[in-house]
Amino acid sequence: MLEIDWIDADWPSQVTDGYGAVRQPLSALFELSDEKGKPALIYVDENLDDEDAAEKHEAKLFGAEDLVIGSRFFRCFRIEAESVTDEAVRKEYLKKLPAFILLDPRGNEVARINGRTSARRLFSSMAKAYKASVGGNLKKSVGRIVKLLRDLEKAEDRMANAKRAHADATARLEKKRSARNAKRVKDKEKALEIARKEFEALRAKVDELARPRPAKKA
Repeated sequence: MLEIDWIDADWPSQVTDGYGAVRQPLSALFELSDEKGKPALIYVDENLDDEDAAEKHEAKLFGAEDLVIGSRFFRCFRIEAESVTDEAVRKEYLKKLPAFILLDPRGNEVARINGRTSARRLFSSMAKAYKASVGGNLKKSVGRIVKLLRDLEKAEDRMANAKRAHADATARLEKKRSARNAKRVKDKEKALEIARKEFEALRAKVDELARPRPAKKA
């Protein structure tokens, strides 16, 4: 099952001699990710004492396939609301929880949602950030990945079948050595290699589609 690849983080701050913790821009979170050039989704969760209720709420919100796949185009950071103790930050960003903040690759805020929301509304805000960042259409990009994922699943099935066929042919050869059985093993090896290359090529296409694109010039 696909899920959002969250990076657990704290609200960015820096300890300075004589001043204590000094608030940093949200773009400081980018240092936690190797995926440069992508916009960012920052999620500050709710202060929910009921863990089961929290998990159900998040499962419903982040269960939409297009939202999960769309998250591949973002650096996704998750911050626990309880860890944010700066009152100025809470007043400015966290008046209502959960909070969702979308940044472009340069760290500029593009959209913000406060309070519980739907997957559709969150995806719409992500699409806005994606368009502002790279000028692309997130819905179309997600659609291309969905199609490739379907093809990838089929290719994975074909590769699994090819592995079983090769294993069966190898077992038959070990049981009875013959030119015919040896040829069958070679044929199955070729079929397995073709299936493996097809699978790897499709997987590379999925990764390529989610690779950061050049940000729009300001």
